[in-house]
This record gives sequence, structure tokens and C-alpha cells, in this order.
Amino acid sequence: MVRKKILVGLGGLALSFSLVGSAFAAPANPSTDSTINKQLAEVRNATTKYHDVNEALKDGFEPEGESVSVPGLGTMGIHYINYSRMGDGKVEADKPECLLYVPTKDGGGVRLVGVEYIISVDEWVAAGHAGDGTDNPTVFGQEFEGPMDGHGPGEPRHFDKHVWLWEANPTGMFAQFNPMIK
Repeated sequence: MVRKKILVGLGGLALSFSLVGSAFAAPANPSTDSTINKQLAEVRNATTKYHDVNEALKDGFEPEGESVSVPGLGTMGIHYINYSRMGDGKVEADKPECLLYVPTKDGGGVRLVGVEYIISVDEWVAAGHAGDGTDNPTVFGQEFEGPMDGHGPGEPRHFDKHVWLWEANPTGMFAQFNPMIK
């Protein structure tokens, strides 16, 4: 009887630790490449503070419109863009140009689900690339989507790569849309 109580107690303790730790500890979609996992961990570390959207606003991220969704594909979320990062002509893994948020279930706020790397077509061409989709930028070994028009006012024609760091995506960590988010 005592053994049963201890096992039940340990099971409950393990469950509570897993629930508390799951929000920040484990990757949403783990990679099998250890180098990429290390880079993704660095991005998680660099963006953890942005779970508080006020920190994102303080650091120059601006919300751009409503959540971008396409029936049958899912959502991209609400884009919070840091235009000073976007205009620097660089792709730096630990400094994403955009944070992706979705409204909380109660509608009282937003929660961080991922990041997005963006480089304008003009910047890419100025750096000596074709800008026509034949030599797209890459991050984490993944080629950017594009070129494409901006998703909202103020966002230029660009290349981008979504990374679902904080929310699992059944279509893949680097997919544009997440069908699990409504």
C-alpha cells in the first residue's frame, strides 16, 4: 500500500514537472541534426523573453495587422516585425526579423509561437544575388520561401522562413503555415 502511494505520488510529481517545464524546455519540433539543434536552442534562448509581448514592443517589434490565416493551410500568426533588423541586409539566426504570435484562447493577449526570418528582395539583390527565387537565402539549412509580396502594410516584397520554435507544427518546424493553430 505504501509502495503504491509512493508510485502514485512520484507519477503526479513527474506529471507536474513535465507540465511546468514543457512550455520552455523542449523544442516544439526537434531536428535530428545536432548542429541545427544547437542553433535552434540559441534562438530559443534569444527569444524566450518575448513570451512577454511587452518585451518585444520595447525591443522595436511592431504588430502588423491581424493573424494571417488561409483556410485549409492554417495560420502564420500575427507578425511583429522589427524593421531595423529587417533593413540590415543580414540573416542572423539569433536575431529574427519577426516574431509570430497568436491570440490567447481567452482573447486577452497574445502568445509567442515562432519566429520568422525576412530579407527584402531589394536587399538580397543589392548583396549580389538574382532575387528571382533561384538562389534564395537560407537559415538552419532551409531555403527561404519567395520571393513574395509583403503580408501586410509596410512589409516589402521579400523572402522569408518561418520557424515554429514554441508551437509544434505537424507540417514541419519550417513550414509557412501551422494547421494546428486556429
